[in-house]
Amino acid sequence: MTRALVHLPTHVALWRLSWPLIAIGLLKTSIYLVDAYWVGQLGDVELTAMGGAAFAWWILLILSEIAGTGVQTETAQRVGAREPEAIPHILTQGIHLSWILSLVVMAVCWPLRSIYFDFLGFASGSAETASGIAFLDVSLLGVFAFTLLATITAVFRGLGDTRTALGITVFALLVNAVLDPFLILGWGVPSLGIAGAAWATVIANIAGAALGFGVWMHRGGRWAREAPRGHVMRRLTMVGGPVAARGVAFSMIYVALGPMINAFGSHQMAALGVGMRIEGFAYHIGVGLSVAVTTLVGQHIGAGKPEAARQVARRAALLGALAMVPVAVVLYVCAPYFMAGFANEPMTIAAGSAYIRIQIWVLSFMALESVMEGAFAGTGHTMPTLWIGSLGTAARLPVGWVLAFYLGWGPTGLWWAIALTTLAKGTLLWAWFEKGTWRTGGDEKPAPD
Repeated sequence: MTRALVHLPTHVALWRLSWPLIAIGLLKTSIYLVDAYWVGQLGDVELTAMGGAAFAWWILLILSEIAGTGVQTETAQRVGAREPEAIPHILTQGIHLSWILSLVVMAVCWPLRSIYFDFLGFASGSAETASGIAFLDVSLLGVFAFTLLATITAVFRGLGDTRTALGITVFALLVNAVLDPFLILGWGVPSLGIAGAAWATVIANIAGAALGFGVWMHRGGRWAREAPRGHVMRRLTMVGGPVAARGVAFSMIYVALGPMINAFGSHQMAALGVGMRIEGFAYHIGVGLSVAVTTLVGQHIGAGKPEAARQVARRAALLGALAMVPVAVVLYVCAPYFMAGFANEPMTIAAGSAYIRIQIWVLSFMALESVMEGAFAGTGHTMPTLWIGSLGTAARLPVGWVLAFYLGWGPTGLWWAIALTTLAKGTLLWAWFEKGTWRTGGDEKPAPD
């Protein structure tokens, strides 16, 4: 079941891996927009609540990827080192890590739900807060479903079999899309409102994980019946943890930006929530390349070819930057029309269009940031992504305050703060990777378990 890609030309291997992953990202963005569409039918209160809950929801998704990121990197490196017999053990330990992390996430996050909305600036006891908490309650209860799906698809990505990962994801997303109107609006069943969107996602992830494990076993994949092994789970966490920490810091900064955003009207929060989902079409192109680069770099590192790993990252960075150009043109022209499909208030449509039209100027740097994160993950050295990603995103707070309030730019200043820090993060990650400090120990193959 292993596919070593290190002997293929770089552009061929990148294309073979990345197009299914880009398709996965675009499909995920489509489902987020489907959720927003059906929730928007409930009213602006629910749409605003979903926009506010989005940051916490992203944190849950990011944390659910810790085990998956480690599993993908370990699997790819074992493929490069020609040690396929270790992969069932990696998968098993990834699943053990998943359920442990799920329990920790639920225990830590459950008491913080109302505090989260208070911090965002939502009125305590308001309809927006109640709706947002209802959405997060279900998401927290189902976080193990997210981790399971992330872990099983990570194995296929590490093997280089991204088409199977695509098929599993398509199935899960179709289940989500079909369930949305039934559970949100109550087509033939009791309406669950905004919580129905969360239930649809949880059920879809369970269905996708079940399909993934079925495909794995059908193709001869083994399940290692063994207890949790601390040193393996620690190694997976050391790879996935910094990536997740960077993502959590990213979301927390947006939570901290919440009061600034709401200071200019609650419609700005709704606009940001929908605008970021539309922007996600561009973002997930970079993510698709990022995950492909993680696999290719990991296989080259496992094969003892660090210079080839560097060339993969360079080629992917150029490809990602160029791909953003036509996307930026489409988003600039069509931003108001996209926004009008999900929001009814003219102020929300205008605010979301302004956000999108500012971000398109740095889409190439957003892709560069994603590709470099994938490259570092493939080497197993992910601390640079944590430091640059976290500090760069944190800079949005002071820069946003200066532009929005001190200089009087209003919400436009907040949107430009996001754009300028995206430019800085992409540039710094590229420069750090080019320094080659990740090559320390890079010629060593993964140690056996």
